[in-house]
Amino acid sequence: MTVIHPPESMKPRLMQLWNTCFAHDEDFCEFFFDRHFAPEKALAVTDGGDEVYAALHFFDGLYRDGSGAIHPAWYVYGVATSPPHRKKGYASLLLRQLIRDAREANIALLYLTSEVEAWHLYESVGFQRVAELSRTAFRAAPAPSGLQWQPCSLEKFKRLRGLYTASLANVFLWEGRELEFFYSDLCRDGQVLCTTMDGREYYAAVRLRDNELTVAETDFPRGSGHLLAESIASRFGWNGSLYVHGRKDDFFSGSSVTGQENIYIGHILSVDGSAPSTEAYMNLLAD
Repeated sequence: MTVIHPPESMKPRLMQLWNTCFAHDEDFCEFFFDRHFAPEKALAVTDGGDEVYAALHFFDGLYRDGSGAIHPAWYVYGVATSPPHRKKGYASLLLRQLIRDAREANIALLYLTSEVEAWHLYESVGFQRVAELSRTAFRAAPAPSGLQWQPCSLEKFKRLRGLYTASLANVFLWEGRELEFFYSDLCRDGQVLCTTMDGREYYAAVRLRDNELTVAETDFPRGSGHLLAESIASRFGWNGSLYVHGRKDDFFSGSSVTGQENIYIGHILSVDGSAPSTEAYMNLLAD
């Protein structure tokens, strides 16, 4: 078997693999391959022909460590193996090749999120768990809150998110094409919104999918989840549960919280072998 950067001609095979492994994600698959796929940002296992046995993709990013230093990083995404060819080590083969490529490209860190049951694959090649990404369920119903959420332009979103991540230590940053891609993805089945409270602007990246209303990321004050839930519910005329994604130790709280669950585990691998932080922040893709 050979690991290659799959050419454009392999896109139909890669899309078929994606839709086989992530059956609930057909719309995103088309969006991703139309807007972001690049052969140099993908790896695939083949037998030298057109068949794709396994593949992964990665995004350019940055990592700011606790001292404020910025490092180049890659976000690993869409790791998939064709069902008839699983348990043969193909995913590990891809990841090990990616690590070698990252070292040659002077990438400092690789990072990813995985479902809980997949952690062993990534840890077997050297990734370490650094965050539990969770969602909090709120009992939400339209209610007067005085907050008016309005559409947030890409430029304002960049500014507000930049202010938010500047307040965090050990954070993964999206810039340029990557952040624009995530913004466009959020707008496919939701909206990026902003509001003003006590003289300060806040943002919320909101998705309405599969009859669920979810705040995928927000800089709204922790401990004020009831205001967030009520005001977002009012914006969408929503009755029912509203979910907010975030790091496990950064939950919203209050009497309107009806449940909390872990959805993903964040992992990073330090390509140069330095000890990674155990409190890394990552979001936007983790929903």
